[in-house]
Amino acid sequence: MAVFSVKNESKTVKIYIVLILAAYLALCFANIAYSKNGPLLGSLETFDNDDVKYLRSAWTLLETGRYTYKDPSADTVFIMPGLTTVLAAFVAVFGKFPYVPFAVFQALLGAAGLYLIFLCGRRLFHVRAGIIAAALMAVYAPSVYAAGMILTESCFYVLYLLTFLFTLYAVDTAKMKYYVWGGVFLGVSALFRPSALLYPVAVLVMWLIKKYKFIDMLKFGAVVTGVVCAVLSPWIIRNAVIFKEFIPLTKSSGNPMLQGTFIDYDQ
Repeated sequence: MAVFSVKNESKTVKIYIVLILAAYLALCFANIAYSKNGPLLGSLETFDNDDVKYLRSAWTLLETGRYTYKDPSADTVFIMPGLTTVLAAFVAVFGKFPYVPFAVFQALLGAAGLYLIFLCGRRLFHVRAGIIAAALMAVYAPSVYAAGMILTESCFYVLYLLTFLFTLYAVDTAKMKYYVWGGVFLGVSALFRPSALLYPVAVLVMWLIKKYKFIDMLKFGAVVTGVVCAVLSPWIIRNAVIFKEFIPLTKSSGNPMLQGTFIDYDQ
């Protein structure tokens, strides 16, 4: 697909990209190999953190076909199903504790994310901007650290970058195929983090800046909405069948962006 192509770039640019990706992967693999705390922040005895709860959720999904979280005996809508589903695939192939394969997978996702950052920077500004942005992100410690953990960050990060990249092409070219692909990636992003669905607000701002006609905004907006709803429909139907109510995303309590700001927060 032309969106991802670098065939027209110089040999020097391609070498820079390869070096950036190689450096990032080397850092990730070193972090995975020498991490003193291992891949888990929580305990497999008390299940006191998100990572171990997600891992247990994957076990339960394979054993019972049910999405659970805090209580492995009860269906949940506290989380979205994305990470549990991906983890379940790794558990099915690599066994109950697929730490290393999953970490390698996330490192590769991170490398893909760096390439997407380059493509976004190139599209928005210039090839040099894309290279600089990718290089800076390659040595960004939280990015390297997250690759070795069981968190939603790595999967969501790449999906959201894909959404953004296709949005750039969609807004610039007004071609339906880019809006459709953007809708697909936006929907899948929401399966990991529902806050992704706030993204269309930014697209609306882009439309206004580009002076889109109202009828075109309605047309493209309807198509993207339909695609996102189609992607989310299995989850929505599952929630309606089990909980007998319309739950498009989650019913989780608390906001992780605010909980850490509470005075003396220790729960």
